[in-house]
Parts: sequence; C-alpha cells; structure tokens
Amino acid sequence: MLLFYLSLLDDPESKSKVELIYNDYYSYMSYKAGTVLNNATNVEDAVHNAMLKIIGIIDEIDMSNPDRAKVLCGVIARHEAINMSKSMDSQTLELDNAEKASGTGASPEDVVMSEDDLRILVSSIKKLDERYREVFTMKYLLDLKNKEIGEILEMPESTVATRLSRGKAELRRILEKEGLYV
Repeated sequence: MLLFYLSLLDDPESKSKVELIYNDYYSYMSYKAGTVLNNATNVEDAVHNAMLKIIGIIDEIDMSNPDRAKVLCGVIARHEAINMSKSMDSQTLELDNAEKASGTGASPEDVVMSEDDLRILVSSIKKLDERYREVFTMKYLLDLKNKEIGEILEMPESTVATRLSRGKAELRRILEKEGLYV
C-alpha cells in the first residue's frame, strides 16, 4: 500500500514524509481507529482514508516534532473511524429517509461551482498567516473539533477559537481584496 501512497506524490520530501508516517505511525493509527471500530477490515479502511487525508495536507505536517506528528496522525485516523461509524449507522435509514436526505436538487453546474469555490477557498487559506492556516486546515479540511486541535497543537481550546476568529477575519480581507467576498 505504501507504493500506492507514494505514487500519489511528486515531491521527494513529501514522499519521504509519507514513508516515515506509514512506517512509524501506521500501527498507532490502526490502534486509534480500532478504539472506534471493532472490525479489522473497517479499521484498515479508516487508516487508508486517513493516509489519503494526510497526503492531502502533507506540506502542513511538521515532522521536526515526531510526537506532535504522531498525535495528529492518530487523531485523523480516529476521526476517519468515527466518520465511517456514522456512515455505517446512517446506512440503516429506510429508503424513504435516504431519498429525502439525498434530494438536494443541486444541478451539475451547482456542484461544479461548489468545487471551484472550494479550490478558491483553499487557495485563499494558503495565503493566511501560518498560525491561522494551521488551525484552519485542521478545523475545516480535517473536520477536527477545537479541543482536538488544541491537544495536537498543545494550546488551550480558547486560543484555537481566537485563531479561528482572527483567521476568518483575515480570510475575509483576502477574499474581499480579490473581489470574491461581497
């Protein structure tokens, strides 16, 4: 599986980081996912999804602090396991409820527009000051809670909330400057 993950990357430094994460943290990530899921196949799927998320943010992961990187990888794996568990629970909905939930009425143009908006937003987030970008990435791209972010970054939850608030204000200024926020 490692070769698959490495094939998704071009940069040798990113490949090195992913290889290190895979070799050093895969067991820990499996353990964290296993605290939520009790099926080995589902745990493996959750860790695989976590690795894909990690690859998506590999440039943001600071490997100079191995303990912090390990905790981040564990949190991502656990979060993926929670999402899988929720997804499996939601699959037990009756067909009528599933149809109601999926009946958004979004046209293909709306979906494409949303993907474009997401790309613009991610590009704008990359322009944020590092302290805001790091918190934004964890909150909005990894879907972590403020408490989890605080644990990973070793800061109080209130500091996380402040950085998110200030980061939103800075992001708003960036988007306004580019004419993308009205």
